[in-house]
Amino acid sequence: MIALLFYGCTNGKAPPATKPGSWESINQELVRPGDWRQIVQGSAFQDAYPAMDGSTTMVPLAMEFARQHLGHDEETAKGFAQFSTTGVAYEKLFNREIDLFIGTMPGKEELALAERNGITPVMKPICWDSFVFITHRDNPVEGLSAEQLRGIFSGEITGWEELGGRGAPIRPFRREPGAGSQTGMEKLIMQGVPMAESAEVITGMGALVEAVADPRGGDFGIGYTYSYYIGNLYKNADIKTISIDGVAPTDKNVVSGAYPLRMERFGVIRQGDEEAPGGLFLDWILSAEGQACVKQAGYIPLGAVS
Repeated sequence: MIALLFYGCTNGKAPPATKPGSWESINQELVRPGDWRQIVQGSAFQDAYPAMDGSTTMVPLAMEFARQHLGHDEETAKGFAQFSTTGVAYEKLFNREIDLFIGTMPGKEELALAERNGITPVMKPICWDSFVFITHRDNPVEGLSAEQLRGIFSGEITGWEELGGRGAPIRPFRREPGAGSQTGMEKLIMQGVPMAESAEVITGMGALVEAVADPRGGDFGIGYTYSYYIGNLYKNADIKTISIDGVAPTDKNVVSGAYPLRMERFGVIRQGDEEAPGGLFLDWILSAEGQACVKQAGYIPLGAVS
């Protein structure tokens, strides 16, 4: 998954622009909601704002933090946010270049880097999202089981006719190692089962959506992403989500626990930084005020989930 490099400077100004990144995987205009309100009064972080990096799906949340704590308008908040990838973001955290990561939990590559650098990550859930599978809107298949998905991406199931669809090959798309959605896939679905080499590797979440949206004469593709991402950051009318084990990935089903592939989003700091800007800001995110900002930015706060 693409990541957010969101530098907090003591003067609240944007850092110099860096190479293109996650904004290439966002095709929606990001603006504050019409009923937006100022929640934070007298921010304690105006003169000690932490440097953050995180997952693409966290971009609107980081922009909300900039509005609330630094008084940024929409354009300033966008310019204040610079982006990398999830893997690079964790590299920056574990190389002590940033203070706080927000997004997907680290994968095995990131954890290995932390160990090499003598760092113990401290991870705390900050909100909820749902891990979803997408295919072309014209694909007659509406739902799959976790076992069937594992079969598709391990190479055991290769044709849609095996799943109640039309007689056509399945085109599975996967993300590159270190991507946040790849970590989610390995944890939630594959569970130690190797992915087939026939699954085409797509770099960038937006590129994966576009690949799935291309029907290629009826040889429908399938890929994975996050509900918040395709609902708010990158929309394409030619894709649809697939129900998992008979349950659709609606917010209601995520909140109730009915949808089986819900995932926590995390704030991650280095052990020993609990009283540093990153740790203090993470504690604020978990406060009632912080969770109100999480909700206002369109995420599912921790307390909403049963």
